[in-house]
Amino acid sequence: MPEISKTAKDDSKKLSQNKDEKSPEDVARLKARLRDTYSDEMSVASEHATEGTRRKKVRCITRAMAEDFSREQVLLSSLIETILYIIFAIACCIHVSSLKSSNMYYMTEALKQGLFSKEFEPDSDEANGESMEGIKFPEITTVTDMWLFMKKIFIETVYFDKYYNKYYTAENPKELSILYENLLLGVPRIRQVRVTNDSCEVHPYFQRLFKLCFAPYDEESEDTDPFGLNEGTAWTYSDEDATGNIDFVGKVATYNGGGYYLDLSLDGNEAKNQTSELVDNLWVTRHTRAVFIDFTVYNANLNIFAVCKIVFELPPTGGVLPSYKFNCVKLISSLDQWAHVTFVCETVFYIFIVIYLMQSVREFIYFRFKYWLRFWSYIDCIITGLAISTFIMINYKRNHVEGYINTIKENPASYGNLEDISYIQGLHDDISAITLFFVFIRFFKYLNFNKTMGQLNDTLKKCAVDVLGFSIMFFIIFFAYAELGFLIFGSQVKEFRTFGHSMFTLLRTILGDFDYEAIEDAHRVLAPIYFLSYIFLVFFVLLNMFLAIINDTYADVKTEIAITPSELQMTDYLKLHFFRIMNKCKCFKLKSMPVKRDEYNITADEIRSALGKCGFSYLEIEMFFARYNINPVAVVTEYDINKLVGDLERMTPGTVAGKPLSSESTKYTEELMM
Repeated sequence: MPEISKTAKDDSKKLSQNKDEKSPEDVARLKARLRDTYSDEMSVASEHATEGTRRKKVRCITRAMAEDFSREQVLLSSLIETILYIIFAIACCIHVSSLKSSNMYYMTEALKQGLFSKEFEPDSDEANGESMEGIKFPEITTVTDMWLFMKKIFIETVYFDKYYNKYYTAENPKELSILYENLLLGVPRIRQVRVTNDSCEVHPYFQRLFKLCFAPYDEESEDTDPFGLNEGTAWTYSDEDATGNIDFVGKVATYNGGGYYLDLSLDGNEAKNQTSELVDNLWVTRHTRAVFIDFTVYNANLNIFAVCKIVFELPPTGGVLPSYKFNCVKLISSLDQWAHVTFVCETVFYIFIVIYLMQSVREFIYFRFKYWLRFWSYIDCIITGLAISTFIMINYKRNHVEGYINTIKENPASYGNLEDISYIQGLHDDISAITLFFVFIRFFKYLNFNKTMGQLNDTLKKCAVDVLGFSIMFFIIFFAYAELGFLIFGSQVKEFRTFGHSMFTLLRTILGDFDYEAIEDAHRVLAPIYFLSYIFLVFFVLLNMFLAIINDTYADVKTEIAITPSELQMTDYLKLHFFRIMNKCKCFKLKSMPVKRDEYNITADEIRSALGKCGFSYLEIEMFFARYNINPVAVVTEYDINKLVGDLERMTPGTVAGKPLSSESTKYTEELMM
């Protein structure tokens, strides 16, 4: 039963004692007052009881939930969650970092140097008696150069089976090694994709000159009919389920995993004969849009697989565009001590993910739909979602990688296809890296409990609307310049060849990386106008506007932090509990507790509002601030308050600055003096 206030008790006593002395109206009025007072007291007591019950029921609260309770509860929850999150972040960092190593870079560079740094010259019959300089892989521009690279560089490098002293490089003479240390899994594969000869329509003006039309590559225009010898996988189409290859994003188009393919022989001489047969029977024609050379190597010293792809794109414009992609991945676990450490960290990481998932569900139940109004809720969902996806992919890889390797062992004369599993592993590594990025971003959530550390969060939160409005204006101008650059210089300048490349080129221009001579050679009149107007409008105007928005907001946040009443900080909280522990252990005794000063930390806005209600003008208020040395970034101390109250007490009662006060103004003056 809640305790009734003293006023209600006095009214009840007065009603019983003076019931006969009062008129019926007074008695009824007093009864109503007693009833209302009792009802209010019961309501307040009920609310306190409900709040107390709620606090008793809520256990193991999170930091977000603790904000509905006391400041000490917020600090305690923040401290516990910060310590646990540091453990989680360390485990995540070790787990993700173990997926990549610098050895992958050196292995990629070794393969690139072995294949692409060598020059090759045409045969004597192909040179027609003329002296021709050697070319390298990036300089390939014709189909003839492509075939010469395959015969003189690729086959000689991949089918490297003996040392310089004529001994075999591998223990088994049938095994092939690249650069002495990298074992070739299976054999290389040559594959091409083609388009039909009626995939586009020639303009009527030129139909007499051009009977056939070969469109750029896409799946609708892809050719699947047999050609040439009309037998064998090199001359008949195989879909991507039969080839096992995956789609490839090239410079010109995205190519299907199917096509016409040939697995080379285990013998180098036989592989050269197979290539010569393709050349003699005109395997590459105007139908061809891309030629792929696929092979897989394994380095036992590093336990790294490299899935390699050399690409020659043949666009409808003519010529050849060479490119390559080497994907180095770890598909099987190592057996050293560090592997056990990474496995433990991986286990700890996923245990924490389960805990944070349960925590998110708990907060959603507590906050209901208000849960989605908090920024960090989205970060938590992103981290949890990415971690769950990596867990699914890593288990898929572990369950299927053994089957892929066994297939290669059972079919040594076939292409060692690890494209699918290596793509999943690469995707897992990329998503894990993004997860680690958001894990570090989430640290700001736990740094926000302190005024100083929360400045960045408050700045970004307060300037979000201004930055959004600025971004709309910025991107309108930015897209306009990107489209203009693409239309003017796109046909001649590599950096402006597409709208997307134009955007990235303009972003690099803001950072000072720009090739002005290239656009000047493309258009001598419009190039300087385009460049100077972009630099002036974007770099000198818009960029400085953005910095001004951030700077002003940061200054406002610092001002608010300076004038905001101080709260219990984490350092004070830790000191307080440290001294309590020391007192209990009788190590030493704390002589005095810190004095609370919150009652003297009055903001300048409160003083300005009180003086305005008392009838002071804006100029008089500013003079008042100057007299008592009050400014928005200074703390109003106890001495300042005593001096202010003393001067007000010496004023003539009922007047301020020689002006008579109304009853309402007198009330505000008394409030200010209290």
